Amino acid sequence: MSTEAIPAGFEQAILDAISTNTVVLDSHGVIRFANKAWINFACENLGEPSKCGVGTNYLAVCDSASGEHAEGAKAMADGIRSVLAGQRDEFVIEYPCDSPSEARWFTSKTTRFEHHNTLWLFISHEEVSAHKLRDAQLVVAHAKVEANLARNNFLATMSHEIRTPLSAISGMARLIGLEDLSVGQADKLHKLKTAVRHLSATVNDVLDLAKIEANMLIIEQAPVHLEELFDTVASMLQEKIREKGLQLHLVVDPMPAGLLGDATRLSQALLNYAGNAVKFTQNGSIVLRASVAAEATDSVLLRLEVRDTGTGMTPQTIEKIFEPFVQTENTRSRDIGGTGLGLAITKKLAQAMGGDVGVDSQHGKGTTFWFTARLKKSDEPVVAASETPLRDADQALKRDYAGRRVLLAEDDEFNREIGSILLQNVGLVVDAAEDGMAAVDMAGKRAYDLILMDIQMPRLDGLEATKRIRSTHDGLALPIVALTANAFQEDRLRCLHAGMNDFLTKPMDPAALYQVILRQFERSQPVTN
Repeated sequence: MSTEAIPAGFEQAILDAISTNTVVLDSHGVIRFANKAWINFACENLGEPSKCGVGTNYLAVCDSASGEHAEGAKAMADGIRSVLAGQRDEFVIEYPCDSPSEARWFTSKTTRFEHHNTLWLFISHEEVSAHKLRDAQLVVAHAKVEANLARNNFLATMSHEIRTPLSAISGMARLIGLEDLSVGQADKLHKLKTAVRHLSATVNDVLDLAKIEANMLIIEQAPVHLEELFDTVASMLQEKIREKGLQLHLVVDPMPAGLLGDATRLSQALLNYAGNAVKFTQNGSIVLRASVAAEATDSVLLRLEVRDTGTGMTPQTIEKIFEPFVQTENTRSRDIGGTGLGLAITKKLAQAMGGDVGVDSQHGKGTTFWFTARLKKSDEPVVAASETPLRDADQALKRDYAGRRVLLAEDDEFNREIGSILLQNVGLVVDAAEDGMAAVDMAGKRAYDLILMDIQMPRLDGLEATKRIRSTHDGLALPIVALTANAFQEDRLRCLHAGMNDFLTKPMDPAALYQVILRQFERSQPVTN
């Protein structure tokens, strides 16, 4: 067997074939061999190979380093010396070494070996900039997740802490309104209710905007009935429309059957426009209109607009009207009130639903606000829901469901009192629990036709209490309605996921409360007491 002679320069060729920056040092730290990758690196960063090429004392180069990376170079030299001294077999360090054009990171590994009774060091420098970038991106992403969670928790806490006492104030005002009051007392109560509505609207706007900007907005895909949506918005405006002697016109153009979207967000955006129209219109009319802006095979671009005969706006105001905290004509707005968030929220809602916003206005001649939203087409026509009107729900409960037993789980004493009175006013029998643990215990001892369950309670929250009640055979069909101060869509989804049947937001509106209870009673059979 013949052995082919190793050609001269073979060792250098092996080093040059290694892609990482590689050098071999003698026992004094002098570079005796360097591959092409190392030479190219030295030229790029130090200007010429002689500054860090063959014949250069690498330890001296590290010792003389200055600037922001001097500490890393000193650590490198100390590590190499420890390997030379036999204190360790190898030394690994990760360090920054910027090029003239970019920031870069390297991992250096120093290994000792002997040849012909002579000590040598093999040093490789592998660039890990891409790994460092990915790590940094992961850190940033994790920090964003943590920040969003913290913001979400903060919003939930603030919502609960503000809405809970607000619910008690609103409820007490309603109860006082049922009593015989003098003219002066009635006037004071009216002003109190007005202040509560204003505070509630402000809280809603601030929390909604914060939630949207935290990318926590969820857009539902459920049946949308535009006639019902318009009727609901109109009913919320009727009192102010009547007070100002305005005319309100609702126009719904022909629409494809079976549209799917987020009716709640559409109503919210439309109400923001309509509320402003009523606010800034002293005489004349307001028109709410729905039309098809564009139609595709599987979707429709819906256009909703509100036209008024109000004060109008100047071009300068129009330019910034959809920015947060901007109000039209500041002196006029201070007289009328408002946070200046409604239009900004409408813009973000429209964009989240695949649409946009706009306004046409002439100062002194009225305004038309519009927004668009992308709605999906359903394969089958969506049948409109047939529910008892809100104004008749209380009468239906008194007539058809008096004597039904309801468990109210609420940790706030005032809200327990108010809730109990509202339920008793429609003929229901009420038991009250001060926390989730008590609710679970009471539900296990007595049959109920319905449970109203607060979400945030001490000892055991409403979500866990619902799960425990549902885990029993008798609790599977029991209607449970969430009561929460967290008025966000994901909170509603959490409640439904926990096994709840419906969702009510604080401050509690009696009409909405009666409607939800009536709907649940109509779907369920009475318990046997």
